[in-house]
Amino acid sequence: MIAARPRYAAEDLRRFVTEVFERLDVPPEDARVGAETLVHADLLGIDSHGVAHVARHPGYVVGLRGGWVNPHPQVRVLRETPSTVALDADGGLGVAVAPRAMARALDKAAAVGCGFAAVRNSRHIGAAAHYSLMALDRGMIGIAMCNGPGTAMVPTFGREARLSTNPVSVAAPARQGAPFMMDFGTTVVAGGKMELALRDNKPVPAAWLRDKAGRPSTDPRDFFAGGTIPPLGGDAETGGYKGYALAVMVDVLSGVLSGTGYGAMLSLQTQGVFLGAWQVEAFLPFDDFTGMLDKALGTLRETPPADGHERVLTPGEREWSTQEERSRLGIPLHPTVVEELRGVGTELDVRFPSAVPVSA
Repeated sequence: MIAARPRYAAEDLRRFVTEVFERLDVPPEDARVGAETLVHADLLGIDSHGVAHVARHPGYVVGLRGGWVNPHPQVRVLRETPSTVALDADGGLGVAVAPRAMARALDKAAAVGCGFAAVRNSRHIGAAAHYSLMALDRGMIGIAMCNGPGTAMVPTFGREARLSTNPVSVAAPARQGAPFMMDFGTTVVAGGKMELALRDNKPVPAAWLRDKAGRPSTDPRDFFAGGTIPPLGGDAETGGYKGYALAVMVDVLSGVLSGTGYGAMLSLQTQGVFLGAWQVEAFLPFDDFTGMLDKALGTLRETPPADGHERVLTPGEREWSTQEERSRLGIPLHPTVVEELRGVGTELDVRFPSAVPVSA
């Protein structure tokens, strides 16, 4: 039986991560925004892109110490129209730069109906869902995607990686209950899942991984030794070429359009980012949209469940309920993550928070 993991209050984790970033010369407001972005991923249950990355991922503490992440970026506007903006992030902390880029896209959408931001020279932006969900409070549909170094996905019929996991997220507001939200890599599984499996010393399904020779593997260590992840859909016979095409689409919009570059030409932790929003009221009354979407999602939830399943969930419903539960009870952290964060805190003289009491 696996022991319950200690839980930590979201506000305590935000404070801790904010102070860690500040100790590494990140300005207070950037540190706060970055911490909010990471903790939000944990609240949603996207543990592979939350505070677990702070200590070991090159986009955070390691990158700030090594000079790969610029704590004081001079973010520049390269091109701008009423509905679009192209930005250079100057190697800044991605989880602090990207939220502001999304805010600019939202402002443009509020003014002219839709708005888009392309960001070059960014660092890791965390969970794409954080950005698409930013649109909901403003009555909009949000979209977010990013590319990165081509070290994860092997193209259909190929043996060597040429693309990143290239995630994409879309969120749309509903009137009642959970909104629509999708957030997934265009590989069969996110690279972060390999980190989680390695941390738990567990095998992964053979469909998730190919070793460096192109053979199916269940050992997550093979991924970090030059292995690859197949495109969403797997092999060509099961539709893998569709995931491959989606990944290239993300490369086009996030990498080529932003001027960052396509995955195979990128180095270190450089990411290109594409963010956008559509104002619902630009197309039809907000209540008409949310009313119809409620009915559409309700129809899906009412689908008779297959044998062995309790009910059908809609995209984003699990994350929405996880956020509610973790906001009340705290965010569970793997003991290894706690140890790593506590170690960083000790090095930087930042107190790691105590776990919240276990509920009866």
